[in-house]
Amino acid sequence: EVDGEVQVRAGQVVAWDMVLADARVDGRLDAGVLSLKPIEANLSGGGRAEGHLELHAGAQPPAWDLVLSLRRLPAGALLGPKRASLIDAPVDLDLDLQAKGASLHRAVQNLAGDARIAVGPGRARIGRIDTMVGGISTLTGQLLAKGSDEAQLNCAIANFTILQGMATADVLLIDSAVSTVRGDGRVDLVTQDLDLTFTPHAKSPTLSIAVPVHVRGPMRQPEFTADRRASLTKLLGVAGLFVYPPAALLALGDLGGSGNACIELMRENAAPQGEGSGDSSGRQEEEGGVMEGISRGLKRLFGH
Repeated sequence: EVDGEVQVRAGQVVAWDMVLADARVDGRLDAGVLSLKPIEANLSGGGRAEGHLELHAGAQPPAWDLVLSLRRLPAGALLGPKRASLIDAPVDLDLDLQAKGASLHRAVQNLAGDARIAVGPGRARIGRIDTMVGGISTLTGQLLAKGSDEAQLNCAIANFTILQGMATADVLLIDSAVSTVRGDGRVDLVTQDLDLTFTPHAKSPTLSIAVPVHVRGPMRQPEFTADRRASLTKLLGVAGLFVYPPAALLALGDLGGSGNACIELMRENAAPQGEGSGDSSGRQEEEGGVMEGISRGLKRLFGH
């Protein structure tokens, strides 16, 4: 059995197609437990990375814990050098993950924790993205102004809870100049399959394509299907569409910094603290308001 300590300092490191400056890693091996704490570096563009990793190599099966926080990372850095120009926006990313397993496959099967991401204002080159991912225009087209191939992004935010390799979207919002889109569903990290539904709200009544889009199938080649039968969603406006419980807002912590438009949208539409705890009168009032909204929408639709 070998124990020891190591300290690494580097003025500049290129890793994962990113330039890291003033990197610092302190490592300690003690009784079969490898601890890397802290892990710190400055990122190109003014960003910052901080975290720690603990590997229990002597456990059966081996187990590890990772906490990582990235602030103001250029979104393109997550896509690689060939796709870096597709999205121009700052990203905050928080990971808090635990896993165990003697192989990568076993570790993913046992993966648990949280993954949170916030994207600030910027631009997405939707036209180029559409040429690279077949069928994605069914979804991305709802973020575009008519006649444009670039989307003006106000923000995007996501919070996934992971359990046994299954990532479930607790929060998933995208806001552009022309629409706001809510996502729901899950991602199977073991089979690498998607099962997500994105429900848009058009900011302009002339945007008639605002219908839910289902994204299903393997990550490498998912299917994008517009649910034309669910067009009543458009008549309801934002009522209920962007309402999240207070706990969902608290879970995001300081992600996205102050003033992230998606967090502000969640805060403005936050559900009352006691909602879902058995207050039937509140639910009945909400259901009545929704049905009234549907009724008004149908009357407008059919000219009555």
